[in-house]
Amino acid sequence: YVGTANHCHFGTAFAESVRANIPKNVLNKNGWLPILNAKKLKKSEDVVYGKLNDIAIAVQTAATEADPAFRATNFLLGTGQKAMTSEVQSFIFKPDLRVLPIKSRVSVFTRGEIAPRDPTPVVRSPRKSPRFQANQVPEDEHDFVKDTSATAAIAEVKKHYSDANMIDDDCKLIGGATEIMYYDPRRRFIFGFTIEGNRFRLWNFNRGHEPLFLIRFLIFLISATPTQLGYDPTIKRRQVIPSSDPIMPSDSKQPKKVVAYEYSVGNTSYLTEGGPISEISAYHINSRATRVWLVREIIPNSTPLAVKDEYRVLKDVWFDSGAKLEMDISNDIFGRLKESDKKNGTTYESEARDYFMKFEHDEFVEMGGTPDVSFELPKGYRKASFTSSRQ
Repeated sequence: YVGTANHCHFGTAFAESVRANIPKNVLNKNGWLPILNAKKLKKSEDVVYGKLNDIAIAVQTAATEADPAFRATNFLLGTGQKAMTSEVQSFIFKPDLRVLPIKSRVSVFTRGEIAPRDPTPVVRSPRKSPRFQANQVPEDEHDFVKDTSATAAIAEVKKHYSDANMIDDDCKLIGGATEIMYYDPRRRFIFGFTIEGNRFRLWNFNRGHEPLFLIRFLIFLISATPTQLGYDPTIKRRQVIPSSDPIMPSDSKQPKKVVAYEYSVGNTSYLTEGGPISEISAYHINSRATRVWLVREIIPNSTPLAVKDEYRVLKDVWFDSGAKLEMDISNDIFGRLKESDKKNGTTYESEARDYFMKFEHDEFVEMGGTPDVSFELPKGYRKASFTSSRQ
């Protein structure tokens, strides 16, 4: 999809605006509902990922709402049962999905063409392939769905992830891209994508080894801000001398500096002491990455850095999209207990508080004014973790 100002529509800011406009019956905290619902109904692979067409239409509508100048130039179509056709006979391949130009709905290459400024019809003969005998071009322009020349991008998909499914998709996508690049002398490069279950990968096949892509990526790497590179701006890495407090005593008379983290929560900053009390889930990429720290409040404008005496516990966690803050959940619990105490003359609310920690502050970390949250983990997800090199 492109608009009057392409680069404006390919950035993160515009994508966030589009995401906010996508209906909840298409995208919610669980993910893309058309695909998830089709999977629940145990539909075929073609039906499940044919829903990407509906999703693309929803994205197009949301993009137009975000910017009326946005114009779609291509569309996505599931074509897993349709073999590609071209004027050069080649291996039979059937990409599961194709991106086709909208103008191809109206007109595509046909065998009869009128040369510019020449009234004589020029009929294009099928060109010979060094591998096979020449094939026939599509007889009907309605066959543009199968026409290699009209295929802007291709995709291969599987409902479930496995090494075998991934290798099968890779081979089919590479084969399809090879045939398209061989057939069409106009092609400088071609995009593709593969999906196996919840694994999504983007591909770029480039014949010319165009250095522009690497240049753009290197420009980004060497000029991006820490936030753009994935660092949380609300957390700072510090080097401090270990605490001499009895709770966290130092085992050295001349302690060396150690790493600590400064968390900004609301208008207050806290400094961690020692290692995390808990961080086991942080080893898994698809997780809530929960870390629990012992912290002390930093005295504002202190030089050198100084902290207050009182210890607190800080919990750093990734929330699922649409989840409630834990402080709000706690307040709901005590609110209901308080209502029950009034009706029944009990004291459950005050008694229960002894079993809960007191919340001082709870908030979502925001990036550009948007809560930095994650989708809920899908059923059957696989944890990805680091493996120690010593094992």
